Amino acid sequence: MLYQLSYSGRAAEHEAFASARAVLLGNDGATVQPQSGLNRAFCDKFSGACFNRAAGLWTKPKFGVSNFNALGYDLDLKLFERRCIWKKVEEGQILVDFEDPSSDVYFLASGDVRIQIRTAGGKEVILADMRAGEYFGELSAIDGVARSANVTALTRAEICIVSAGVFREMIAASRILSDKLLRMLASRVRDLNTRLLEHTVLDIRHRLYAELLRLSAPRPNSAPARVVSPPPVHHVLAARVGCRREQITRELSAMKAENLMERTRGALVLLDPDTLRQRIAQAMRDAG
Repeated sequence: MLYQLSYSGRAAEHEAFASARAVLLGNDGATVQPQSGLNRAFCDKFSGACFNRAAGLWTKPKFGVSNFNALGYDLDLKLFERRCIWKKVEEGQILVDFEDPSSDVYFLASGDVRIQIRTAGGKEVILADMRAGEYFGELSAIDGVARSANVTALTRAEICIVSAGVFREMIAASRILSDKLLRMLASRVRDLNTRLLEHTVLDIRHRLYAELLRLSAPRPNSAPARVVSPPPVHHVLAARVGCRREQITRELSAMKAENLMERTRGALVLLDPDTLRQRIAQAMRDAG
């Protein structure tokens, strides 16, 4: 049974978790109202904190998956709640490895993970980083083929593990879920097509421009500047772009010399993203 206790605001999150956990662990008679953590959190994302009395764990609500917020209108998640496994993982822990025969789907309740592939020679190519509210592993759950990538925790994380059978039942039972899954898969295919084109026709400089733009977000009150925060280390950028670390260092220095980029504490600032986009577009045209 899940017990729900609401909280508000990230600043108070750790304090609320600690105090509520102490109350619940120290006093079995604490007054809390049982709810369906799976069903509520699917709709509300991380609107509360949950205590799993049986496991003795204090966690965020189960199945807080932003992609599927609209569920709950055509799918009763209480039917699947007891068939999910919850696990906490440490930074650097491998969750899924290349050619692993498993077929579970992993929902991130907290923490960050990195998805990457490795060549036979050991070279790593980063495909994506995922944060709380996202999920991975759906391809093997759909087609039963061994894993095509490695997934490693970048931070301490909490995951909800759903077997392929349960995941497929959920898809079959929910038109909304199946529609969102199809849209998500289509989005990933489009993204991979874009990256494939970039790796085929662009040189390292323009591939770096494109990757930095993808990683960036608008800089508050400083349009059109964009920021990448935290700033990725050079070997990580190299793994994303598909080159050596030294080449990334050289290209970033060239961007700084052209006043296209600057470093601040905790961020890499793209000062003129429009110029970067124009240069990418021109390189695409030049490639024929």
